[in-house]
Amino acid sequence: MKIRIKKNHLKFSFILVAILLALGALNYSNTLIKNHTPASKIKELSPNYYEYSDKSLKLSQSRGKTILFFAATTWCNTCSNLDKEIKEKSMDLPKNITILKTDYDNDKALNKKYFITIQHTLVVLDKNGEEIKRWIGGNFEELIKNI
Repeated sequence: MKIRIKKNHLKFSFILVAILLALGALNYSNTLIKNHTPASKIKELSPNYYEYSDKSLKLSQSRGKTILFFAATTWCNTCSNLDKEIKEKSMDLPKNITILKTDYDNDKALNKKYFITIQHTLVVLDKNGEEIKRWIGGNFEELIKNI
C-alpha cells in the first residue's frame, strides 16, 4: 500500500511540475510578445513626435505637414537637446504638424533622398511629401518659427 501511495504521489508531483513549467513558459512567451515592437509598428516618442517609418510617414501626411528631423542623438549635443525639447513640448505643436525623427547615422537612403549632408537638419514636407522648407540647427522656438 505504501508503494502505491508513493507512486501516486510521484505521478501527481510530476504532473504538477509539468503544469507549472508549461504555465511559466507560456507567461514568459507572452512577456516577450508584449515587449517586442514589430518594425511595422509606429513608435511614438511623445505626442506628434514619432520615429520615422513608412507607416509613421503615411500617418503624418494624413494629418498635414511633416517635419523630418535628421538627428544623430548618440553624439550630436544639439540634436540631443532639440530631441529632448520636442519630447517636452510636442503638445504645443499645431495639430496638423507631425515631427518624424530620422536616424542620421544609419538611414543613408533617406539622407540621400533628401540630400542631407549634416545632422540636425530639419525638412518640412507637405501632405504629398514635397519639400516646402529646410534649415539646419536651432531649438524648439526656432522650429515653431519655421513652420
